[in-house]
Amino acid sequence: MKEKAIREIKNKCKVDELEKVKKLEEQCMRMLNLQFQLRKLEKRLNLNMPPPYLNAIDKLQLRSKELDKNEIEQFTEQWNNIIRHAKKDFTSIMIMTKTNEIEKTEKKYQESVETLPEYIRESFDTLIHTIRTRHDQTTEKKIHFLERKTYRMRET
Repeated sequence: MKEKAIREIKNKCKVDELEKVKKLEEQCMRMLNLQFQLRKLEKRLNLNMPPPYLNAIDKLQLRSKELDKNEIEQFTEQWNNIIRHAKKDFTSIMIMTKTNEIEKTEKKYQESVETLPEYIRESFDTLIHTIRTRHDQTTEKKIHFLERKTYRMRET
């Protein structure tokens, strides 16, 4: 189906229109990837499992030469709670920026699609439909894997 749509587009388009279609396809893929990243961030926030690169914050440890062991343990618990909340806050901010980026990308994409000639729009829509379908299937598998990974980590 995708190959047929690509063939039809190549047969109907001029060179400059073909470049425009390729750019639109890239924009669509970018938009889909951003949406996937957003879904992953939202899932991680809901599962209380921040992105792995925020785990570097865990290495920030509370140290003091003046406090005894009991005081250090008391403050370490508070310290760890603060770090946990900071990771959630960072993840929330990342979600907001990703959402904003998606909105801008979608707007730019829609404006570009409107400039596409009518005689290739149907083939282009078929192409984008197949790309979205395949991407959604892959995304579902990856999100499901993330959920399973989280549950396995909690069980151990």
